[in-house]
Amino acid sequence: SYSLGGVVSYELIQDLSQSWRYNLKFAEISESASASAVITDEANMTFRSSFEHQIKYDSRDSFAKPTEGVVASLATEVSGIGGGISYMKNSAKFGAYYTPRDNLTFSLQAQGGWLEPFSDEGSYVSDRFSLGALQVRGFAQSGIGPVAADNGQRIGGSKFYTASAEATFPVPLPVDFDLGGRFFADVGALWDPNTQHGSSVGFL
Repeated sequence: SYSLGGVVSYELIQDLSQSWRYNLKFAEISESASASAVITDEANMTFRSSFEHQIKYDSRDSFAKPTEGVVASLATEVSGIGGGISYMKNSAKFGAYYTPRDNLTFSLQAQGGWLEPFSDEGSYVSDRFSLGALQVRGFAQSGIGPVAADNGQRIGGSKFYTASAEATFPVPLPVDFDLGGRFFADVGALWDPNTQHGSSVGFL
């Protein structure tokens, strides 16, 4: 598969930005003996032409390691303007960070999304959301969500949510390794047509 596209992004006011993106994507799904029939039924060349709009508020003090501030975004992607695959894909994200004392930071994060196909054929597996270790720690990559009835292969979902609460703190060591610890609790779900919830609580 290959894609072409471009993006225009600009600041509306302080901490508030807006972006517009166009993406032209050609993708081919090849048949495989181990693949589910849900996937092999889509084994052909597909062509997608989509526009995406995003508005984002970001007052974090750091992109890589925030300790204060809020970030929130809303994004909508519409496909089918000149392409063969038609759908609308929406997503929302939120994060808040607070440091009451040096090196002790609390954070809350949440996100969700839904995919609405415009055709009676439904959505393609490659267009659906996936959920796993990157969003809910302790699970396999793409390890949450609907599976194919014939072989148990993950086939993605059209709706999802995740939420996370976390506390990060330094680990006292005799030598300064800049090593930190964190307590966290994650929860997430991806569904349609089946429902499977996943949650993770742990120490890292």
